Amino acid sequence: MLWAHSLPRRTHSGFTLVEILVALAIGMITVLVIMQATTATEAQRRQTSSGSSADAAGSIALQTIQRAIYGAGAGMTGDSNNIFNICYGATVDASNTAAGAPGAIALPANSFAPIRIWDAAAPPAHLNAAGFDANTDIVQIIGGGSDFFFGRGITVGVWPDPLNFSHTVVGTLADRWDETWFAIAGFHAGDLAIVVQAGANCRISQITSLSNQGQNVSGEAGCDAPIANTASTAAQIRHTTGTFRNFYNACQQETSNWNGGTAFAGTGGLLYSLGPPDRFSMRAYAIRGGRLTVCAPLYQNCTAAASWEVFGDGIVSLKAQYGFDADNNQVVAAGEWTRTTPTANWDRLKSFRLVLVARNKQMERDAIATADCAPPWAGFTAADATCVGAVGAAQVFLATGDDGANWNRYRYKIFETTVPLRNMYWSN
Repeated sequence: MLWAHSLPRRTHSGFTLVEILVALAIGMITVLVIMQATTATEAQRRQTSSGSSADAAGSIALQTIQRAIYGAGAGMTGDSNNIFNICYGATVDASNTAAGAPGAIALPANSFAPIRIWDAAAPPAHLNAAGFDANTDIVQIIGGGSDFFFGRGITVGVWPDPLNFSHTVVGTLADRWDETWFAIAGFHAGDLAIVVQAGANCRISQITSLSNQGQNVSGEAGCDAPIANTASTAAQIRHTTGTFRNFYNACQQETSNWNGGTAFAGTGGLLYSLGPPDRFSMRAYAIRGGRLTVCAPLYQNCTAAASWEVFGDGIVSLKAQYGFDADNNQVVAAGEWTRTTPTANWDRLKSFRLVLVARNKQMERDAIATADCAPPWAGFTAADATCVGAVGAAQVFLATGDDGANWNRYRYKIFETTVPLRNMYWSN
């Protein structure tokens, strides 16, 4: 008899549809939570990183300009004949063939000052390149490196060879101990010099040789000295075209780029040393395309946009004020902070203050800035949210520039400082 052997029946079962849907829902929720957390973390990382970049850019830019301001007026102040009192209202001519086109430089009247503020809407001719951001300032700073620190001019007599820029210092060997002679010790072959004559433009050139009277500095006797002192010629200082031996380069021969242009005219005048070209600084700072830029008008063609070099990315505003001691009591009172440029008495210009505004590069999803003229700073203490179209001169304005309509979706930080102009009050 055959027995039928039956195996136990196995039950095969899987996830039900309901279980699968629930698992999918849980998975989707988990992925969504993870993505949201990752997005928030990444946004926070970008904001922090951008904020750090803005902090660094603002700090470096402020320190750079602050150092330049400390040197404003160096070597060019002193008695009432200082260069700024004489040359501020005059055109200052120069010729630097190494600066590129146009080579011949004319700094317009009211531009040659230790420190100068212009509204970006009205730049001077020598800085007039298109592209300045609206409602910002242009700041120009001049400082020299003359060995004769206070920059007292020496008196110039006749001009025996004006085409070669040669002139004779007033005085003879008989009165060599007069202070006029001492001034010559502050001049060296290689110095830039500025000549001031009544009724004429001030002119910058480069000294290429001195007669023996000027060679009382160790090492200078080895440089070219083609003119010997005599009772009739007195001391001569030349600034000629061609090659010369540069005192600041171990008397090696160099070619001067500064002595072209037209000849000096007339007789008489004052001559000031500005120090060697690498110590004589003339730089302008401005906001262009949401970035802080710089140009050197004696070394570059600042009427060309390409000459403005970026050194402060993300700096979207610059505003400044003079601290001018109008009553000459040696204190800059609250009412003596102004944007009006002095026309005389430059020794009363005691301090300078400015503000830079850095913008975070991370654009936020929602608007976070609510005031067009914000934030306030020392030069304008109250934020004004209604200044669209009527911006005050000292107000920081954020609603225009390269950010367009999205200006209020960024975070901003201000950097401001007040800098004592030590070269100004030391000279008083």
